[in-house]
Amino acid sequence: MVSARAPASIAIVPSRQMPSLDPSHWRDSPHNSHAITFLVEGHPFRVPLSTCVAGSKDFAARNYTPCDIVALPGATIDEFHAFLLFLLPVSTTSTHTNRFCKQVWLSILKLSTLWRFNDARKAAIEKLDEVLEDPFEFVALGKAHYVRRWVMTGYAFLAMCEDVIAEKDSGIIGHLSTVRIYIIRHSLQSWDGCRPFPDFLDKQLGTSFSDEFSAIDNREASFKTDEDIQIEKDRMTEGLIIQEERDERIKRETKIERRRSDAARKRRRSIQLEYSADAQAHTLHEAFYSRL
Repeated sequence: MVSARAPASIAIVPSRQMPSLDPSHWRDSPHNSHAITFLVEGHPFRVPLSTCVAGSKDFAARNYTPCDIVALPGATIDEFHAFLLFLLPVSTTSTHTNRFCKQVWLSILKLSTLWRFNDARKAAIEKLDEVLEDPFEFVALGKAHYVRRWVMTGYAFLAMCEDVIAEKDSGIIGHLSTVRIYIIRHSLQSWDGCRPFPDFLDKQLGTSFSDEFSAIDNREASFKTDEDIQIEKDRMTEGLIIQEERDERIKRETKIERRRSDAARKRRRSIQLEYSADAQAHTLHEAFYSRL
């Protein structure tokens, strides 16, 4: 986002003339002093500042004020309309997004990724999970918006498919990726059934596309929502607890084994002493009778 104080040469279009959704349904009035002006393809939009701050930590860190005019490069008016439909729903019900079509969700995904509205991005990815089918689209969108599982899904499908990859489709996923897919197809013929096929395929993909997946993972990690971060913390805490329990169990078992070893050693020592005593007594007995 590029911000600038409103220069005198820019005329702020009255809200009734702005290309927008129905402002009367917005949670906060776009006319009030808490709305900020965005420029999309040269068209101004008045949007509640609080909504933007709450939706993006990256946006909040820029400390915008209602006096700012914020240019939003990389977005079209239609895409921004779709994005506002998510940020400023006309319905207060939790199911208002059910009527969104695929193209709306694609716009939301694009802009939420561009401007780091992580909750909106997560919602778009989850909805698109339900409608995406084409493997080339999985790969292309996954690369463009840093969604590893989409890229993995697309590559896995193409690796298991015997159809020739057309030149136009190769251009979509990248010609180097196409070559790697053909190499993986050949390597899959060596599967011997000793381990599950999905594991074998995942290893082949992970090895061939390690550079791509590493780059995607690094970028995808920066889009985690607060909920995602908390879940990871909980899992980490659970993992630490499990590790602590494992260490304690090993310590306990080691102590028990040490006691068993000590007891066995004492028993062996006792047997040795008894044997030594018996042997000595037997020797004395033989010596006594030898004198008779």
